[in-house]
Amino acid sequence: MSTSTLTTERHAAASDDRPLVVDLDGSLVRTDTLIECFVAALPHPIKLARALFALPPRQAALKSALAEIAPPDPGLLPYNPSFWPFCATSRSAAGR
Repeated sequence: MSTSTLTTERHAAASDDRPLVVDLDGSLVRTDTLIECFVAALPHPIKLARALFALPPRQAALKSALAEIAPPDPGLLPYNPSFWPFCATSRSAAGR
């Protein structure tokens, strides 16, 4: 068996293990998950206040803190139905 055939087989095996990574906010989900986390955290006002006042004004840090308090329910997120065919096509093209 040639070296190029082995390299091709290894590459094919490795590519099968790679996940399909997609953008969440504005792509897979039609909204911003920061807002979804904030709404989910509303029933926990004390924890919400701590998260809002104790963190530096960085969106990623705030989103992380809110997700720890009350992660949004994936079943309630407003998914973008027109994005699903893109995901399915991308997975099929990658041989997954």
